[in-house]
Amino acid sequence: MQPEIRLATTTEDLCACRRFWYDIYVLEMGRHSESESIVDHELGELRDPNDQMADVFMAVSGYDVVGTLQSAYSR
Repeated sequence: MQPEIRLATTTEDLCACRRFWYDIYVLEMGRHSESESIVDHELGELRDPNDQMADVFMAVSGYDVVGTLQSAYSR
C-alpha cells in the first residue's frame, strides 16, 4: 500500500508528526538537543521551533505517520 503524502493542515496532523519525531529521535536514537527542540515526555512529542512557521508534509500509511518533511522558507 502506497503511503498518502499530504500537508499537515490540522493540529491533529502536527501532533501526529511531533509524536513521530519523538519516537524516532528520542526513543529510537536517544538523541535530542534541549536547546534546539522542546521535548514533552508526558505527551511523547518533540516540538521543533520552526514547525509553526514551516510547511510540514507527512506520509501516512493507514493511521500511522511513516515519514515527514519540513520546509521552512527564509523571509
